[in-house]
This record gives sequence, C-alpha cells and structure tokens, in this order.
Amino acid sequence: MKLGILSDIHEHVDHLRTALSQFKREGVDRVVILGDVYGGGEQFRETVELLVGCGASGVWGNHDFGYCRAAAQFPDRLRARFSDGEIRFLGSLAPRLAIEDCLFTHVEPWRNPEDESQLWHLEPPPDTARKLALSFKAMPQRRLFVGHFHRWHLATPEGVSDWDGRASVRLDSGERHLIVVNAIHSGCFAMFDTETAKLRPFSVMCG
Repeated sequence: MKLGILSDIHEHVDHLRTALSQFKREGVDRVVILGDVYGGGEQFRETVELLVGCGASGVWGNHDFGYCRAAAQFPDRLRARFSDGEIRFLGSLAPRLAIEDCLFTHVEPWRNPEDESQLWHLEPPPDTARKLALSFKAMPQRRLFVGHFHRWHLATPEGVSDWDGRASVRLDSGERHLIVVNAIHSGCFAMFDTETAKLRPFSVMCG
C-alpha cells in the first residue's frame, strides 16, 4: 500500500494542493494526516475540502485538539465558528491511527495524545537510545510516524540515523523505525510504500 503522509498543514493550502497532486501522480492508495491541520481559521474551510476530497484520515495535533474533542462530544458549540462539514472532519480525527504495521501519531507514541499538555511539549525529537526506547516500548508497530517537529528525523531503537530527508531511503525490514515527517507548512511531505518499505520525502521546492 502506498501511503501519502502529511504533517502540520496549518492551513497552507498551496503546499497542500501540490502534495495532493503529487500523491495522485504517484498512485497513492491512502492519505494520512499527522495532525495540526488548523492554523488560525482563515483557510480552514478550503483545507478541509481538499482533505475530504481525497479521503484523507488521520490524527489530531496540538492545534486541533480542543476543536476535535468538542466536535466529537459537543458539536453544537462549534457551529458559530465552523460549518457542518468542518465539524464532521474535526470529529473524524483520532488520537492515534494504525494502518498495517504503521502507527501514526502527532507526538512521540509514548505521550498521551488525549492530554493537551503532552501535545504541546517543546522538546526536540528523541535523539538518544534511552529516549527512543520510550516510544518503541509503548507501541508494537514497526514503523512509528510522527509529526509536530517541523523537520525530518529517522531513528531505530539504537539511535538516530544521519538521514536528512533529501533522498529516499529503504527501511530495513528487520528493524524498527521512528520517522518524523517534516511539515507541509514548510513545503515538505512524504510517501511510504508498505510493501517495499521505501520512504520517499518530497519538497515543494524540488519535488
């Protein structure tokens, strides 16, 4: 399965359109969101229309959390701010999403995505075997995809890779990986093929 992965959109519709067009050309089977769709509200409706139009699913981020919880529990409270379609979309975002042997979360998998304070943490991506062990021990999936940090980052339980998001990489089938996907807001997105284990980064600037 080819997965198109979007992180930290923050309503950047121009970069989002570019990513979705690339996914269509690549024959992506499913589009996954790693959270932080919301960015202030000015282009939220158009952002949601694009994501709903491609059948995207995913998780909430720290910027989405309050609205997603309200949409799922008290949708009437949001009607002065959002359309019915936007409320349905917000209510569809989950704390975590698993597809095959991949787990998708906004922050590191060991953190509680239903605790707003943990979603808003400002530490850098895990950079030691000790820190990485928290995530790998928390969840059983072999591929742990994370957003939030607005950068590329690739690690195994042993430590951080020197991969910088400039080229595709094939993930060793005998190893587990934590992958931080850079932000759409910064012009970046990714595709992962679950059959070949190939991770392909994209940049709006260079394709």
